[in-house]
Amino acid sequence: MSENPFKPISLGIDQTRKSMSREEQRAERERLHIEEPRKATPKDLEKLIAFRLAAYESEDRGKIVSSQEEYLRVKNRTHQEWEDIFLESENRFAMLVSNGSEVVGMARAEFSKDVWELYNLFVKKGFRGIGISSIITVMLLKEIQARGGKEVRAHIKEGNVESFGNVESFGFRKNDTEQGRAQKELDKGFWEVKLVDVNSPEVVKRINEVFNAR
Repeated sequence: MSENPFKPISLGIDQTRKSMSREEQRAERERLHIEEPRKATPKDLEKLIAFRLAAYESEDRGKIVSSQEEYLRVKNRTHQEWEDIFLESENRFAMLVSNGSEVVGMARAEFSKDVWELYNLFVKKGFRGIGISSIITVMLLKEIQARGGKEVRAHIKEGNVESFGNVESFGFRKNDTEQGRAQKELDKGFWEVKLVDVNSPEVVKRINEVFNAR
Protein backbone atom coordinates (compact mmCIF):
# COMPACT_ATOMS: atom_id res chain seq x y z
CA MET A 1 0.00 0.00 0.00
CA SER A 2 1.33 3.46 -0.87
CA GLU A 3 1.59 6.25 1.67
CA ASN A 4 -1.90 7.40 2.60
CA PRO A 5 -2.68 10.98 1.55
CA PHE A 6 -3.58 13.96 3.65
CA LYS A 7 -3.25 12.99 7.28
CA PRO A 8 -3.59 16.22 9.26
CA ILE A 9 -2.90 15.57 12.91
CA SER A 10 -5.25 16.84 15.59
CA LEU A 11 -3.22 15.57 18.57
CA GLY A 12 -1.50 18.13 20.79
CA ILE A 13 -3.84 21.07 20.26
CA ASP A 14 -3.65 23.53 23.13
CA GLN A 15 -7.10 23.24 24.73
CA THR A 16 -7.22 27.01 25.27
CA ARG A 17 -7.04 27.46 21.48
CA LYS A 18 -9.89 25.14 20.50
CA SER A 19 -12.56 27.83 20.71
CA MET A 20 -10.54 30.69 19.19
CA SER A 21 -12.24 32.91 16.64
CA ARG A 22 -10.52 33.60 13.32
CA GLU A 23 -9.45 37.00 14.65
CA GLU A 24 -7.95 35.40 17.74
CA GLN A 25 -6.19 32.77 15.65
CA ARG A 26 -4.73 35.46 13.42
CA ALA A 27 -3.55 37.43 16.46
CA GLU A 28 -1.92 34.30 17.89
CA ARG A 29 -0.14 33.59 14.61
CA GLU A 30 1.14 37.14 14.58
CA ARG A 31 2.32 36.81 18.18
CA LEU A 32 4.21 33.64 17.25
CA HIS A 33 5.60 35.28 14.09
CA ILE A 34 4.05 32.68 11.80
CA GLU A 35 4.75 33.48 8.17
CA GLU A 36 2.28 33.18 5.29
CA PRO A 37 2.13 29.78 3.57
CA ARG A 38 4.23 29.61 0.42
CA LYS A 39 5.23 27.09 -2.21
CA ALA A 40 8.35 25.13 -1.41
CA THR A 41 11.50 25.74 -3.46
CA PRO A 42 14.66 23.65 -3.90
CA LYS A 43 16.23 25.67 -1.07
CA ASP A 44 13.58 24.27 1.30
CA LEU A 45 14.19 20.61 0.45
CA GLU A 46 16.47 19.68 3.34
CA LYS A 47 14.16 21.36 5.86
CA LEU A 48 11.12 19.57 4.45
CA ILE A 49 12.86 16.20 4.59
CA ALA A 50 13.90 16.82 8.20
CA PHE A 51 10.41 18.03 9.11
CA ARG A 52 8.72 15.01 7.58
CA LEU A 53 11.11 12.52 9.18
CA ALA A 54 10.73 14.23 12.56
CA ALA A 55 6.96 13.85 12.23
CA TYR A 56 7.42 10.11 11.64
CA GLU A 57 9.55 9.88 14.77
CA SER A 58 7.18 11.96 16.93
CA GLU A 59 4.46 10.85 19.32
CA ASP A 60 2.04 11.31 16.41
CA ARG A 61 3.62 8.51 14.40
CA GLY A 62 0.63 6.22 14.85
CA LYS A 63 -1.61 8.78 13.16
CA ILE A 64 0.75 9.30 10.23
CA VAL A 65 1.72 5.84 9.07
CA SER A 66 -0.59 2.92 8.46
CA SER A 67 2.03 0.21 9.01
CA GLN A 68 5.61 -0.48 10.02
CA GLU A 69 6.35 -1.29 6.37
CA GLU A 70 5.22 2.17 5.32
CA TYR A 71 7.31 3.77 8.05
CA LEU A 72 10.45 1.93 6.92
CA ARG A 73 9.78 2.73 3.27
CA VAL A 74 9.53 6.44 4.02
CA LYS A 75 12.50 6.44 6.39
CA ASN A 76 14.69 4.79 3.74
CA ARG A 77 13.78 7.04 0.82
CA THR A 78 16.68 8.26 -1.29
CA HIS A 79 17.39 11.94 -1.76
CA GLN A 80 16.14 11.68 -5.34
CA GLU A 81 12.88 10.19 -4.13
CA TRP A 82 12.40 13.12 -1.76
CA GLU A 83 13.06 15.54 -4.61
CA ASP A 84 10.45 13.77 -6.72
CA ILE A 85 7.93 14.23 -3.90
CA PHE A 86 8.55 17.78 -2.70
CA LEU A 87 9.99 19.81 -5.58
CA GLU A 88 7.54 21.63 -7.82
CA SER A 89 6.70 20.33 -11.27
CA GLU A 90 3.76 20.47 -13.64
CA ASN A 91 1.99 17.77 -11.61
CA ARG A 92 3.00 18.47 -8.04
CA PHE A 93 3.87 21.11 -5.47
CA ALA A 94 4.31 21.51 -1.73
CA MET A 95 3.28 24.29 0.66
CA LEU A 96 5.03 25.17 3.88
CA VAL A 97 4.55 27.49 6.84
CA SER A 98 7.52 28.80 8.80
CA ASN A 99 8.30 30.40 12.12
CA GLY A 100 11.49 32.22 11.25
CA SER A 101 13.82 29.57 9.83
CA GLU A 102 11.79 26.70 11.33
CA VAL A 103 9.17 24.81 9.32
CA VAL A 104 6.07 24.35 11.50
CA GLY A 105 3.57 23.10 8.94
CA MET A 106 3.45 21.62 5.45
CA ALA A 107 1.41 19.70 2.90
CA ARG A 108 1.71 18.73 -0.72
CA ALA A 109 -0.47 17.96 -3.73
CA GLU A 110 0.03 15.72 -6.73
CA PHE A 111 -1.95 15.29 -9.94
CA SER A 112 -2.64 11.80 -11.27
CA LYS A 113 -5.37 10.32 -13.47
CA ASP A 114 -7.34 13.57 -13.72
CA VAL A 115 -7.49 14.01 -9.92
CA TRP A 116 -5.44 16.09 -7.50
CA GLU A 117 -4.48 14.22 -4.32
CA LEU A 118 -3.60 16.04 -1.09
CA TYR A 119 -0.84 14.53 1.04
CA ASN A 120 1.04 14.92 4.29
CA LEU A 121 -0.67 17.88 5.98
CA PHE A 122 1.10 18.16 9.31
CA VAL A 123 1.44 20.96 11.86
CA LYS A 124 4.06 20.81 14.57
CA LYS A 125 2.88 20.45 18.15
CA GLY A 126 2.81 23.85 19.82
CA PHE A 127 1.52 25.52 16.66
CA ARG A 128 -1.83 23.74 16.40
CA GLY A 129 -5.25 25.21 16.99
CA ILE A 130 -4.46 28.60 15.40
CA GLY A 131 -5.75 27.98 11.89
CA ILE A 132 -2.56 26.82 10.17
CA SER A 133 -4.12 23.63 8.76
CA SER A 134 -7.06 25.58 7.33
CA ILE A 135 -4.81 28.19 5.72
CA ILE A 136 -2.55 25.55 4.20
CA THR A 137 -5.64 23.81 2.81
CA VAL A 138 -6.80 27.08 1.25
CA MET A 139 -3.44 27.67 -0.39
CA LEU A 140 -3.38 24.13 -1.77
CA LEU A 141 -6.86 24.53 -3.25
CA LYS A 142 -6.10 27.96 -4.71
CA GLU A 143 -3.01 26.60 -6.44
CA ILE A 144 -5.02 23.67 -7.80
CA GLN A 145 -7.60 26.13 -9.14
CA ALA A 146 -4.82 28.14 -10.80
CA ARG A 147 -3.55 24.97 -12.46
CA GLY A 148 -6.96 24.20 -13.93
CA GLY A 149 -7.80 21.40 -11.52
CA LYS A 150 -11.29 20.21 -10.66
CA GLU A 151 -11.63 17.06 -8.54
CA VAL A 152 -9.57 16.80 -5.34
CA ARG A 153 -9.22 13.82 -3.04
CA ALA A 154 -7.65 13.12 0.34
CA HIS A 155 -7.59 10.38 2.99
CA ILE A 156 -8.18 10.91 6.71
CA LYS A 157 -7.93 8.55 9.65
CA GLU A 158 -11.25 7.50 11.13
CA GLY A 159 -11.93 9.43 14.34
CA ASN A 160 -9.82 12.45 13.39
CA VAL A 161 -12.68 14.88 14.04
CA GLU A 162 -10.73 18.11 13.54
CA SER A 163 -9.33 16.96 10.22
CA PHE A 164 -12.73 15.89 8.92
CA GLY A 165 -14.15 19.22 10.04
CA ASN A 166 -11.42 21.11 8.20
CA VAL A 167 -11.87 19.44 4.81
CA GLU A 168 -15.65 19.12 5.07
CA SER A 169 -15.86 22.87 5.57
CA PHE A 170 -14.43 23.20 2.04
CA GLY A 171 -16.93 20.75 0.57
CA PHE A 172 -15.09 17.43 0.80
CA ARG A 173 -17.36 14.47 1.47
CA LYS A 174 -16.51 11.04 2.82
CA ASN A 175 -16.93 8.08 0.47
CA ASP A 176 -19.30 6.31 2.84
CA THR A 177 -20.44 3.70 0.31
CA GLU A 178 -20.00 -0.07 0.38
CA GLN A 179 -16.96 0.31 -1.86
CA GLY A 180 -15.63 3.19 0.23
CA ARG A 181 -16.00 1.25 3.47
CA ALA A 182 -14.22 -1.74 1.95
CA GLN A 183 -11.39 0.50 0.78
CA LYS A 184 -11.16 2.04 4.26
CA GLU A 185 -10.49 -1.41 5.69
CA LEU A 186 -7.78 -2.02 3.09
CA ASP A 187 -6.28 1.39 3.92
CA LYS A 188 -6.18 0.54 7.64
CA GLY A 189 -8.83 3.01 8.78
CA PHE A 190 -8.25 5.90 6.39
CA TRP A 191 -11.38 7.23 4.71
CA GLU A 192 -11.31 8.66 1.20
CA VAL A 193 -12.82 12.15 1.07
CA LYS A 194 -13.57 13.87 -2.22
CA LEU A 195 -14.19 17.39 -3.44
CA VAL A 196 -16.07 17.02 -6.72
CA ASP A 197 -15.32 20.50 -8.09
CA VAL A 198 -12.89 22.94 -6.50
CA ASN A 199 -14.32 25.66 -8.77
CA SER A 200 -17.96 25.36 -7.66
CA PRO A 201 -19.45 28.62 -6.29
CA GLU A 202 -19.85 27.23 -2.77
CA VAL A 203 -16.24 26.05 -2.61
CA VAL A 204 -14.90 29.28 -4.09
CA LYS A 205 -16.86 31.25 -1.49
CA ARG A 206 -15.41 29.22 1.38
CA ILE A 207 -11.88 29.48 0.00
CA ASN A 208 -12.19 33.24 -0.33
CA GLU A 209 -13.63 33.60 3.18
CA VAL A 210 -10.70 31.79 4.78
CA PHE A 211 -8.13 33.41 2.48
CA ASN A 212 -9.38 36.93 3.16
CA ALA A 213 -9.58 36.34 6.93
CA ARG A 214 -6.07 34.90 7.27
